[in-house]
Amino acid sequence: MRIAARTMSLVMLGAWWLSSTTCAADAASAIDADEANGGALRTVTVESSRDGDFLNDTSSVGAKFPALTLDIPQQVTVITQDLLATQADISLYRALDNIPGIVLTPSADTATGDNINLRGFPARTDIYLNGIRDRGQYFRDTFSLESVEVLEGAASLLFGHGSTGGIINQVSKKPQLQPIADASLAVGTAHYDRGTIDLDAPISQDTAFRINLMDQDIDGTRPTVNTRSYGVAPSLALGVGTPTQISVSWISQHNKDHVDYGFPLFQFANDPILEPLQAPFNRVYQYTDSIVQTDVNVGNISIAHTFSPDVLLRTNTQYGIYKVDQNTSPLNTAFEALDAQGNYQPVQPAAILAPPATPLDELDIAPQQKQRTGRDTALFNQTDLYLKFPTGPIRHEFILGGEFGRDEYEQLFFNNYNFNLNNGSGLGANLAGIVNLGSTNTQAFPKGANIYQVPGNVTNLGANTTALYFNDTLSVAAHWKLVVGVRWDDFDASQTYTLYNYPGLILTNTNPAATALVQAANGAAVATPVISSLPFRHRDSVFSPRAGIIWQPTDRQSYYASYSTAFNPQAIEGGATTGQLPTSLAQIQSFIQGGGLQPEETRVGEIGAKIELLNKRLLVSAAAFDEDKFRTRFTDPDTGYIGVNGKERVFGSELKLVGHVAPRWQALLAYTWLDGKILSSPIPKAVGQTLPELAKNSAALWTTYDLGALGSAPNGSFWGGHLQFGGGLKYSSRQYVINSPFTLYGSAPGYTRADTTVGYIAANWDLRLNVENIFDREYYGAVNAGRAIPADGRRGILTVRYHYY
Repeated sequence: MRIAARTMSLVMLGAWWLSSTTCAADAASAIDADEANGGALRTVTVESSRDGDFLNDTSSVGAKFPALTLDIPQQVTVITQDLLATQADISLYRALDNIPGIVLTPSADTATGDNINLRGFPARTDIYLNGIRDRGQYFRDTFSLESVEVLEGAASLLFGHGSTGGIINQVSKKPQLQPIADASLAVGTAHYDRGTIDLDAPISQDTAFRINLMDQDIDGTRPTVNTRSYGVAPSLALGVGTPTQISVSWISQHNKDHVDYGFPLFQFANDPILEPLQAPFNRVYQYTDSIVQTDVNVGNISIAHTFSPDVLLRTNTQYGIYKVDQNTSPLNTAFEALDAQGNYQPVQPAAILAPPATPLDELDIAPQQKQRTGRDTALFNQTDLYLKFPTGPIRHEFILGGEFGRDEYEQLFFNNYNFNLNNGSGLGANLAGIVNLGSTNTQAFPKGANIYQVPGNVTNLGANTTALYFNDTLSVAAHWKLVVGVRWDDFDASQTYTLYNYPGLILTNTNPAATALVQAANGAAVATPVISSLPFRHRDSVFSPRAGIIWQPTDRQSYYASYSTAFNPQAIEGGATTGQLPTSLAQIQSFIQGGGLQPEETRVGEIGAKIELLNKRLLVSAAAFDEDKFRTRFTDPDTGYIGVNGKERVFGSELKLVGHVAPRWQALLAYTWLDGKILSSPIPKAVGQTLPELAKNSAALWTTYDLGALGSAPNGSFWGGHLQFGGGLKYSSRQYVINSPFTLYGSAPGYTRADTTVGYIAANWDLRLNVENIFDREYYGAVNAGRAIPADGRRGILTVRYHYY
C-alpha cells in the first residue's frame, strides 16, 4: 500500500510529541500540587474518556447553552467521538448514518459537499460549527470534532432561517488543562491512507493550546474516484477555570477530489418511472480529470464572563471563507446518435428500450461539463446573556440574545464549447464530447484547437441578518417545566444575476465542407458576448415562536409536547444553485406577483418521551411529529417560472436506544418512519405525490462488546488490554424522486448494509480492524432525480492509535 509522505510526517510528529508529554504531565502535576498546598485544588476535566461511551446526556443545540437532553422538548442525538472511532467514521456523511430519517442526496451539478435531507426536508444550509452556521459547500471531515449534535424539528428560534427539519451542529475539540497526545495511522484496501494527530499542551495554570492535524489519500471502490485532503485546526484557550474565558480557534481544510457523479436516472420506453441506468457498478463515465477543489478557512473568537453561578455573558464571532473550483462531468439526460451529415442528434430515453434490451455499447452520450468557481463568506456574531432567577415559586433559566451577520456568495459559471464536433457547430454549451456506455471512460476533458471556455453567468448574493431572541425554561412545579421563546429576524437579501449570451453562434451545419468556416465564425462569436444583468432584492421580517411543556415525574424520565416553527427566505438557497431563483426579467415579475418574496414557513407539533435506564447509562427515547411546510417552491412545467404556492406535510415517528445495555455492552439502535406528501400545488399532478428524496422506513444499529483482559499482562500496563467486537446494520427503504417541474417520477431501491469491527484496546494504544459493507452489497448511497451515486463496496481498514491523556 502507498503511504502519503505527509501522512508519515504526521505520525513522526506525533511520536515526538508523545515522547515529550511525560515531562509536561509532571509539570502539570507540580502545578496542581502547588495549588493544593496554597488552598484551592483545580479540577481538570478532560474531554476524551477511556470509557468509550456512546451516550452523552448533554447538548448545546436545544437551548444555546449546554443543557440536559431531558430538558429539551425535541429529539436530540449526540454522536460521540468514541462512537465514531469504533466505526472508523471520518466524514460528516458517515457520522450521520447513525441517524435514521437523514437522507444523503447528490449535490446539484453546480454545487458540492454535504447535501442532506432531515425529516424529509433539505438541510444543506442547516449545518453548524459550534453553534454558528457553517454554510460553505465542502465535504466535512471529523478530524477536529469532539461530537456531532442533531436537533430534529423546526428550530428557527435558536438558529434563524432554515432549520426546517432540524439542524446539525459540529462540536470542535477544545484545549484542556492536561496534556493530550493522540496519533493514529489507518491503511486499508482500495488504497486507503489516513493519518491524524491531536496534541494539547497546558501553557500555564489557566491557558492551554491544542492542535489537530489530518492528511489522507483515499480511493473509492469505483475507478477514478479519490479524496485527497489535509486539514489543520489550532485552538487557544485563556482563563480556563476563571470567571473570564477567551478562546480562539481556526480550522483550515483543503480538498482535491475526483468526485463520483454515478449514473443518471432515465425513463426508457419500457419503464413506467425513472430508474438508475443499469450499468455495472465498476464502470465510471466521467472524464478522468473531473475535479472539485475546495479550500475552507473558518476562524472563531469567543469571550465568556461569569458574573456569578446564575449570570453568564458570552459573545461569539465567526468568520468563514469557502472557495470552490469545480470542473466535473455528470452525464447528460439524452443520448446521441450520428446522422448522415456527420452531426450528433439527441435521442430521448423514451425512444429506446432499457438495457439490457438495448446493449450499453450501442448507447452514446455527451457528458456535461460543469465548470465554475465560487466564493462564500460569512461573518456572524452571536451574543447571549444567561440568567437563572426565581419569580415567586417559579424558577427561570432565561436566555436573551442577538445575532448579527452577513453572508456573501459569488459564483462564476463557465460555458464550454467544442467546435470539433457537428461540422464545427458543436453539441451546445457544456457538452464536451461523446462517450460510449459500453466501457469505463478513460478520456480526459477534450482540449486543443476549437475548444473554448468563456463566461456563462455570474451570480452575486448578499444577505444581512439581524436577530433578537429570548428563551425561558420555567420550572413551575416539582415535576413540570415550560419552555417558551420567540425570535425576530430581519433578513435583507439581494441578488444580481449576470448572463453572457453569444448570439452570433452557428448552432447547426449540415455541410461538412464548411466545417473550417463555421469553426472560425463560432470562435469569433464567443469572443463577443452580450451581457445583461438582473438585480433582485427582498427583505423579510419574521417572528419564530417556540413552546413546550415537559413532565418529569423522576429525574430519569421526561415526557414532552412542543410546538416550533421555521422560515426559509427565497434567496438563501442561491448559495447552492441559481435554479431556485428567477433568472430573467419575466420570471422576476411573475415571481413577485405570485407572492415569491414571502419566505417558506414550517410549523411542527411533536410529542415524545425520554427515559434513562440502568443508572443513567442507557437512554430510550421516542417521538411522533407532524411537520407542515407552507409556500413551498415549485417550477412551472409550462413556463419554467418559479412559484411558492405549494404545501407539504410529513407525519413521522421515531424510536431510539443508546448507551450501555450491560457494563461491557454498548449499542445504538434507532428507527424512523416518515410519511411525506405534497398536499397542494398549482401543478395538479404533483398533489398527493410522495415527497422526493425521502425514505419511508430507515434504521441504524451499531453495537460493541468488550471482552475481559487478554493474556497475562496486567490491564493498564503497556501491553495489557482487552478485545472488543462489534458491528452494525444500516437500512433504508426505497427512495422516491421527482424532477422539479413534476414531469418525471422515479425511485431507487432500498438497501441493508452490514459493517463489523474488532479492536484490541490497551492503556496507551489501540489496534482496530473495520470492515465496511462486509457482504459487498451494491446499492445507491445518494439519490435524486438527476442521478444515483453507487456506494462504496467492501473495504477493510486497519487503524493503529497511540494516545496519552
